[in-house]
Amino acid sequence: MSAVIRYIDKPHPVTGLTNAKLGIWLFLASEVMLFGALFSAYILLRVTADDWPHGSDLLNVKLATINTVILISSSVTMVMSWAACQLRNIGKFRLYLGLTIALSCAFLVIKFFEYQPKFSHYEVFMKDGSSMTGHLKANDGKANDGKADDEESAYIMFIPDALQLHDESDAAHHGESLAHDDHGQSKE
Repeated sequence: MSAVIRYIDKPHPVTGLTNAKLGIWLFLASEVMLFGALFSAYILLRVTADDWPHGSDLLNVKLATINTVILISSSVTMVMSWAACQLRNIGKFRLYLGLTIALSCAFLVIKFFEYQPKFSHYEVFMKDGSSMTGHLKANDGKANDGKADDEESAYIMFIPDALQLHDESDAAHHGESLAHDDHGQSKE
């Protein structure tokens, strides 16, 4: 006995929907509920937090803006590719699909540069139970000219974030390093 799936091509007489359209509407309803719950949790966390960091302090706004433009442009080129395929214009289909793939590669490259610093950012737990966040800096034991130096000079150094220095004595001790950025340039 074979099963028959009804209402694939013809709408159901009561709902007026095909199975595919009903499935898409159910999927969209589930997405609205999921993201509604996530945004509600975010709003509650943000409202009840004593201190909330600004996004521009943690993320590169210029790269994020460029990536947003690339993402929207790739959506447009994908729709144009689909429309060209529907019109059986294979030349334009290939052009727009190629642009979509190129934009997706550009998106991933920018994401790599945007999040690369996050891969070397760590949280270190102290003996007293407190924690600090910062970056690791490694020296492989080679001199600046690339020749092997003393192997014992290889090290990994933890550089704490400036925002973690709450104590005035810590700020005075690290004052010189706080007055310069990662490239040794003065912040002023």
